[in-house]
Amino acid sequence: MEASIDRLQRSTDELRVHIEKSTQLFRRYRRLKSRIEQSKRHIKDKELWLLDRKRRLEEATHLVEVKREQCGQKSDDQRGMNDWVALKPLKIGEVEVLVAQSRIIYQGSQNQLDRRRAELATTIATIFPIEMIDAENMEWGICNLPCNYRNIRARQQGIQVAAAFGLIAQVLALLSKYLNIPLQYPVQPRSSQSIIYSPPALVTSMAPYRRFPLFPTRGVDKPRYEYATQLLETDLEQLLLAYGIQVADRQRILPNLKQLLIAIAAWPSRA
Repeated sequence: MEASIDRLQRSTDELRVHIEKSTQLFRRYRRLKSRIEQSKRHIKDKELWLLDRKRRLEEATHLVEVKREQCGQKSDDQRGMNDWVALKPLKIGEVEVLVAQSRIIYQGSQNQLDRRRAELATTIATIFPIEMIDAENMEWGICNLPCNYRNIRARQQGIQVAAAFGLIAQVLALLSKYLNIPLQYPVQPRSSQSIIYSPPALVTSMAPYRRFPLFPTRGVDKPRYEYATQLLETDLEQLLLAYGIQVADRQRILPNLKQLLIAIAAWPSRA
């Protein structure tokens, strides 16, 4: 009995230490998230400015094309347009300069956006460290939380997996937002009670459910939970394929997620 009490006390102490570390990480995450949102608003303003320049460029290009088509309709119109071109060389030159400038600005903004995304991926990897916690069993963890979701044998293990899935869902939601890639199956990070959604048209044997739990505890039936993990694997594979990475094993969620963060961080150097 005393040994059980001691083990319970040690588990309680370890959980308390983990909660304190998680609280510190969460506070740091909130500060970094504020900075990230400011950067995103700045990037959004740049994108709107580029869209305006692109629209003006398309209008100018369309005007040139219309004038050229009019030149081919009649010989008189052809001579008239030739005279117009001869008298207005500066306008055509201005359009060409505008095209060249817009291309340079767009490429520069795209490179800046890629660099910012790389910084965000590095920041996320720092806030949510993914490391191998058991080399003998090839077990990975996120924030030192194991995620052996295919082999849950104890309630405490289920709680840890649910917490790990909450962190994974948070990372995927952030990456989807910052990469501007909507997830095929949207996730709702809610700590150890995160949710993943499936469109009604894609729900077959799981009908009429649309919300699927990413936590195996608290009485959730096993088939819905296993279906949720498959949807999460698909979301991660979607982001990996966007960066040209083929997935060898979908069930290795944490190694695949770490590989994705490394690829995003290294992407500007490949451009």
